[in-house]
Amino acid sequence: MTWDVYPPGADIGLHESVIKSIIQIRTNFLWNAYHMGGGVSVTNPGYHIFVVFVISMTGIPDYLAHALVASFFSTLTVLCAFLITRSLWTENSAFVAAFLMAVSGGDVAMLMWGGYPNVITLMLIPLVFYLFLQRLRFSFFSFIMAASLLASAVFLTHVFSAFMLICIAGAVIFVGTAFSGKIGCSKTYFMPLAIPVILGAALASPYLVNLAPLYLSSEGTVTGAVAAIRQALLSTRLVPVDLVALSTIPALLFFAFSRVYKGKAFTPSSVLLALWILIPTVLTQSYMVGLYLDYNRFLYFIVLPVTVFVALLIDHGARFFSRVITRLLEKVDASGKFVWEIKTHRTARRFLSMAMKPLTQKNVYVLLIFAFLVYSLVCLPIFMAPNVGIQAAKFYQVITPVKYETLQWIRESTPAGSVCVTDALYGWWLSGFAQRPTLSAVDPQYLILAREYAPATMAKNLLDTDYLIDNGLIQVRHDGGYVGRHNPIFLAKLNSTPFPYPFFHLNSSETTILFRKNGHVEETDLIQLPLENMWLANDSDHATIYLVARNNLLKVTQTTTVYKGCQFAQVNITVESEVENVQIDWLRLVLHAKGIPFINNETAAMVDMNMQVIGQIVFLNEKPAVKVYTSENPSSMELLYNVKGERLDTVTFFAGVYSYEHAADTEKQNEYLQELIRKSAEHYATEIADLPIEVFDYKTALKEWRVAYVIVRDAESFPRFMRDPAFDTLLINNEVAVFKVKN
Repeated sequence: MTWDVYPPGADIGLHESVIKSIIQIRTNFLWNAYHMGGGVSVTNPGYHIFVVFVISMTGIPDYLAHALVASFFSTLTVLCAFLITRSLWTENSAFVAAFLMAVSGGDVAMLMWGGYPNVITLMLIPLVFYLFLQRLRFSFFSFIMAASLLASAVFLTHVFSAFMLICIAGAVIFVGTAFSGKIGCSKTYFMPLAIPVILGAALASPYLVNLAPLYLSSEGTVTGAVAAIRQALLSTRLVPVDLVALSTIPALLFFAFSRVYKGKAFTPSSVLLALWILIPTVLTQSYMVGLYLDYNRFLYFIVLPVTVFVALLIDHGARFFSRVITRLLEKVDASGKFVWEIKTHRTARRFLSMAMKPLTQKNVYVLLIFAFLVYSLVCLPIFMAPNVGIQAAKFYQVITPVKYETLQWIRESTPAGSVCVTDALYGWWLSGFAQRPTLSAVDPQYLILAREYAPATMAKNLLDTDYLIDNGLIQVRHDGGYVGRHNPIFLAKLNSTPFPYPFFHLNSSETTILFRKNGHVEETDLIQLPLENMWLANDSDHATIYLVARNNLLKVTQTTTVYKGCQFAQVNITVESEVENVQIDWLRLVLHAKGIPFINNETAAMVDMNMQVIGQIVFLNEKPAVKVYTSENPSSMELLYNVKGERLDTVTFFAGVYSYEHAADTEKQNEYLQELIRKSAEHYATEIADLPIEVFDYKTALKEWRVAYVIVRDAESFPRFMRDPAFDTLLINNEVAVFKVKN
């Protein structure tokens, strides 16, 4: 975890903000003073209270305390795997399970991205089940007290894990009671498992009573309170149904192993382990009943029982093949001559005989165990070899010494309470270690509360662009007049994903004006003209981004308008000369796009066959000369307008981006696309939906959210803030820049 000094992952910053809030507020565990600008929080405090004590007793750096505590509990998970396997099967298989758990890919991944509370509960849940399976070794009172305290720790540490504990324990109790005859135990045998769960919830009830309404009300997202979060989860975090079917294999084989080792297929342990796998995998499909969670996280709970299964498989396979191999070796006589009379040299036979002596059944078993373990590390994705673990750490690494020093600079050089905006990963570190209310650009599928969606969306928009218009069919973004990157960019709204698909854009540095001054030919790009003004205006029917740029010779006015219910946006570019001796000859636009070109006199289109998206330009008034630079994906297209020496000219076209379905007859795909493009050119102004228009204006957002500082890690975005007079550059290096919002 400290391979690159600082623990990897972004969640450590969230945990640190919880810790600082606990120290600051002390009595309210449902409030985070820094995360997403500060507000209601549902991050359970159990882990964080523990770390607070570690920090206060040791004085070590906070990030090191996080790494030590999480690693410590991760190590205890290895112990739990050993104890459970040994109590159910053999000690050899328990050692194999412990080794595999130590290199578990799921456990390592959680440590790398910072899922520390989850790491702890993945130790606590097996420990509760271990105590249950071994409860006859304790007095009833000792079992209830120990297991109840452990269960209450689960409820305080990770509510998602508590939900899983309840589901698995409830399923075990139900199945065990219903089939007690087959299992060979009384109907009350499984009931003691319910007592620690109930008492654990009761011990944590002062916290849970206040937490439950947040999850289940409109503020929570479990029942799909925010449509964008629900759609993001369904498009990015679903688990294939095939995996659910695949999970039945180890679940059923547990009964077979129980038959071999215990003489009976249905036992309390085989029922527990089978349901321990089946319940989480079935819950990955809980969206079918209206529950919207991070479905991939259900899979973390099956890691330990699947590890136990693989350990049993390795141990059983090694035992079986070691017996087979040694029986074959017994057919070799003392001289090294095989019973089927292989003729060979006497010395060779003697050497062969000596080589066979160490190959006892025990030694062959050990060699096979080693071979199977190596195979598991190399071929099974659930386990992770050390070099892969290091690669995972580097993949999740967020903080470097320079970025950490920047956090310290922000904490020391900015007023407390200053609202900051930055990207998702760095933002969580900023909120916790710089102790500033931070609006982080987090993707919706990783949000928990409805209140987090608005600041996350605002932060994402601010870091990406200056202006945005979205009518539900097409989205248009504009980078402003200080950089020439996306001016504007057109994005498709696809049904399959909540994330708009960027398809084509103009670039102000490639919007070229060719003109004559006193007969001499000159040229300039739009980005070279000083920006005079830029703003966004909107009402319920349309929204328009205005840009006005001029110098002492030329004035350019560009407007981009999105209409309600239309999948095409209107673009007007007006070029006029400011003095009499200037005549404008040509206006050249370069359209960067994706796909294969389809061009005729009325329209030009690009078709992305992979994403099934069409980007189309419908020409009005004068038709430009169209030249395709390349037909590859991505490609670019030149639109050259002849202004004919006039002093004033306006270019107008409609730009649309939309998805399509493949033709039923693949041999007629081109004809189908040409007809679709032709119809779209005829109906570019037709209103096809009744959806509201949403807009983003960066200056308005800065005021509404009281943003004081913007911290940027994307070097490509540095110029947009550096050249904008609305910001002052306070600190900049090769990894991060800090901009102060003026006024």
